[in-house]
Amino acid sequence: MRSPRSKRPVAVLLLFSLCITPVLNENRSFAASESDSVAVFRLYNKNSGEHFYTTNEEEAALISSVGWLYEGVGWMAPKESKSPVYRVYNPNSGDHLYTLDRYEYRYLVSLGWHDEKIAFYSDDGKTIPIYREYAPFRLTGNHNYTVNPDEDKWLTEDVGWEGEGIKLYAAGPGKDPFDETISFGRWIHVTDAVISDINRERVGAGLSPLNANPRLLDLAFMRSKELTTDFSHLRPGLSRRTSFEDFEMFGLSAWAIGENIAAGQSTVEEALLDFRSSLKNHQNLLDPDFTDVGISLWFDPTAVPKGHDRAYKYYWVMEFAALN
Repeated sequence: MRSPRSKRPVAVLLLFSLCITPVLNENRSFAASESDSVAVFRLYNKNSGEHFYTTNEEEAALISSVGWLYEGVGWMAPKESKSPVYRVYNPNSGDHLYTLDRYEYRYLVSLGWHDEKIAFYSDDGKTIPIYREYAPFRLTGNHNYTVNPDEDKWLTEDVGWEGEGIKLYAAGPGKDPFDETISFGRWIHVTDAVISDINRERVGAGLSPLNANPRLLDLAFMRSKELTTDFSHLRPGLSRRTSFEDFEMFGLSAWAIGENIAAGQSTVEEALLDFRSSLKNHQNLLDPDFTDVGISLWFDPTAVPKGHDRAYKYYWVMEFAALN
């Protein structure tokens, strides 16, 4: 078994890129006015793979507080319409399904799904279509709903989900998924989008793609929260550095490690651009020895890191490892 410290010199913990970005545009237009519509919050369970949708901010905050990842406002729904969307719960798998189809709703309830009544409403004017996708290869979390045709296309053409077509309608588009007005929006699930982008570049350069490692994701999640108070590769506490011991704490044995950090980027595209603009950060993205990666974003609109004079709001972390 290779030694995690002697087989190869430790990959240097690389310098961060920092970019102060403009305030999000708050004058976006919606098909329905704010008084006529409500936000449908979207959350993600990284353990089961389920996406959850609710208009109830208290419910969303509660779910977020127990570890679900906030993905932003999926879309704007009418406060009321002639088209209720029913929510049913499968007590065996733990999944929820949302449907406009009363026959589907009644059939699932007859099979033992729990009736959770009306979740929200579909837009009678059919302003914006909402696509539903199904993952037959998953035991849990096998349905997704999105107003984004690019997400629908990506899941069905690149990832292997089955497209189920238009199932619902939104009254307006979702607000930016990094919407800073949502107080409980601490973290967004960006792993798939970021890793897909990085791996396209790696494969194009003749390198092996990185594996999305859930344990590295947990480490990145911890580090992204730490950056809000101490924006540094030096960890808070006595050790003051991200080390092999930190990786081993999450059950990982590696012989090379690396870390990219950034702050202030409000979109995936901005973050990737800044990481690639930094020579040392870009070297981590294309390091041929790294096998696995974990990525996290922590959102905190008020925290000011030690030694800084402003809140950067968005804190990004990439943890890389060459596993034994």
